[in-house]
Amino acid sequence: MGLTGGIAYAVGSSLLSPLLALAAIIGLAAGTALLLQAEWAFLLSAFVIPIERLGRFADDSTMPMVSLMRIVGLAALASYLLHAALRKIRLRLDAPLLLYGGYVLAVFATLFYAIDPAAARTQFTTVLGNTLFLFLIINIVRDWRLAKLAVVCWLVATVIIGFYQLYDWHFGQAMAPEEIGSVDKRFVTTWDSVEEAELGSVRRATGTTSNAAVYGINLLMTAPFFLFFSKTGRTLPIRVTALGCLLVVIYNLLLTNTRAVMLFGAVAILLCIGRKLLELTPARIGLGVAALLIALALLPAPVYQRALDLSNYSPSKSYNLRGRFYLWQGAVALIGEHWMTGVGGANWHILPKYLRSSEVDTDAIMCHNEYLQTMVDVGIAGWCFFVAFLTVVLLYAHRAGKMVRVREGPSERYWFLVACQISLLTVYLFGVQVDVFHFPLKGWWLLAGISGAMYRELMESRWVPGGGEVEEIQNRTASSLA
Repeated sequence: MGLTGGIAYAVGSSLLSPLLALAAIIGLAAGTALLLQAEWAFLLSAFVIPIERLGRFADDSTMPMVSLMRIVGLAALASYLLHAALRKIRLRLDAPLLLYGGYVLAVFATLFYAIDPAAARTQFTTVLGNTLFLFLIINIVRDWRLAKLAVVCWLVATVIIGFYQLYDWHFGQAMAPEEIGSVDKRFVTTWDSVEEAELGSVRRATGTTSNAAVYGINLLMTAPFFLFFSKTGRTLPIRVTALGCLLVVIYNLLLTNTRAVMLFGAVAILLCIGRKLLELTPARIGLGVAALLIALALLPAPVYQRALDLSNYSPSKSYNLRGRFYLWQGAVALIGEHWMTGVGGANWHILPKYLRSSEVDTDAIMCHNEYLQTMVDVGIAGWCFFVAFLTVVLLYAHRAGKMVRVREGPSERYWFLVACQISLLTVYLFGVQVDVFHFPLKGWWLLAGISGAMYRELMESRWVPGGGEVEEIQNRTASSLA
């Protein structure tokens, strides 16, 4: 490797500029470090999760799409597999991975009969990437320390992007809708939306994603974890920092100017309160109201024009809301004809043919409902695998939290798993009105993998050398004390 690399560097340096040569050296050093330290590579992949559009090397319309996330993720997977082979570590294949594997096979099968083969190939590439990322997480995360570090890396990158979004909204120039996804506009995080004629042109935040709704759901997934750190932080600076970051996230959520984000943000808050991740006291209620009033005073006019105008939440006033009912009706009719096999992954062009209303005038659109869209894509068998996968992921997170509660009480690890449960469930609910799992929500996959890995680790640690289960021993001890 050294001989080949030396010759390649000598030849390359005569053809490339000094800056490119320096970049090549740095890249080689970084690649070597990632290969030697699989955990570093995994933490880096967690850090680059939120950057999405910023890390893509070509326009979103380019197929296949190459991105920094995919490169780093593959490097992390290669590093882990190398270390696993050298140390003879047994690889894990848990139930969620196997169930999602069944869904992946269903997507692969559609390649042979898909009405839109190019879209089916793109969808297969996406779900295969999800599978590899899930496989990496459930295998590399074998302790609570690494799980927490990975989430911290994800949150830090999210907050950095959030601060940049605030700057770009107030001081940058918004891009036109047709410019979203262009490499030339990768550093522009605000766009002028004109999708609803009733509202006119309104400014919306997209962050480093390709859609305001995608940015919103990415932010919503992080909110429970900032509450987690504010609740369990061991020092006052940690708790105050977590609350400050949460305020940045909330303000960015408002800037997305997306009604679904507002509605499901309220649902997420109620879930946090219901699970006691956020405990209400008079002082906290007062601080929350004060922070909300300050945010409302600082919010730009476009947010009041669209997301905070309550009249826009009625079908008569909102074209997007009316359109969803028409799309769901068309999807049901489409499923009635193709319920067995589906029409192929991520088909944008067939649904308009089943729309009964002329109000939805388009030749390319999806169902705006993840569960209907999955049925359209792969039919009943693939749909069952997919829904079973989602169910088991949430079940694992719930069971892991229950086991920790029994063993440790309301410990830091318990509240971490509660935050995982809330974030996972919020995405499920969000999927009722948009094709959420057709988005690159790598943050959700990170939490799904961590939940499964922690559940597996807890199950393996239930047995003690003398026989019997730790949980049963603790239950008997508690009963005796009682």
